[in-house]
Amino acid sequence: MKPDRYHRRRRQKPTPARLAAVTLLALGWPLWATAQLESAEDVTLCMNGNVPQQTFSQMLGITTYDASSIERRMVVQMYGRRIGERSINLMLHVLRPEELAGTRYLLRSGVEHDDVRIYLPSLKATREIDGEMVWSNLWGTDFSYVDLKQIFGVFSQAHVERGADGVIDDRATYQLSVLRPERSRSPYGRIVSHVDQRTCLALQVDFYAPDGRQLKQLQLNPEILSKEDGRFVGHEWTMQDLRTPRRRTELHLGDVRYHTDLDDNAFSPRLFMTVD
Repeated sequence: MKPDRYHRRRRQKPTPARLAAVTLLALGWPLWATAQLESAEDVTLCMNGNVPQQTFSQMLGITTYDASSIERRMVVQMYGRRIGERSINLMLHVLRPEELAGTRYLLRSGVEHDDVRIYLPSLKATREIDGEMVWSNLWGTDFSYVDLKQIFGVFSQAHVERGADGVIDDRATYQLSVLRPERSRSPYGRIVSHVDQRTCLALQVDFYAPDGRQLKQLQLNPEILSKEDGRFVGHEWTMQDLRTPRRRTELHLGDVRYHTDLDDNAFSPRLFMTVD
């Protein structure tokens, strides 16, 4: 990510932990094997090490619950492409339910703002999503586009600070606080990620309003993990909107498929709706 007015990185002497992380990343070794990480940059680099270096795809199963009943089930094909060290582009293709089948979202990370577009098959038209709609929940679930990015440890357009280490369910964690840029329209004033020190996956993410109220909580099931191509993958996530405590959305991620030859049109604003 290029430095901007909200996040300027000074040139610093590399820490031993960062040198170890960079060396292991270059060798293709798992970053969780490094010594205790020190800075926010070190932890972010370790989290980014779990994101595939090439284009990839995953099937998503999304189930939204209202109290004890199922409100909606969805199946989504997700394509991703890593952009630089801290960014990722996503294309989401809804397969089910039938009334939403064919709907697509293109989510492209930017320096000052993200570019989000939706394709509506009923209208055969593409619409750009901006303003507060970028932060709204997708398809009636408890996930917004920004919430999905936290699963990948993507913190573009933000200033990240290192917090105190902690423990969640007997697993040692690093803590990162992502602060909202001054001009952002985000409903979140702060996002706190509790990162598993062994796998560099976020075990828990807490979303806070600018006034300090906690709005949402995202949790990873650490018992359902896999290691694919030297990277850790979390497969079961639960998002709860704390303003409606009887409601939650569960997200199940399938195995990662790597695509070295995926058509670039999958991430083109003009052509993303044409890729199968």
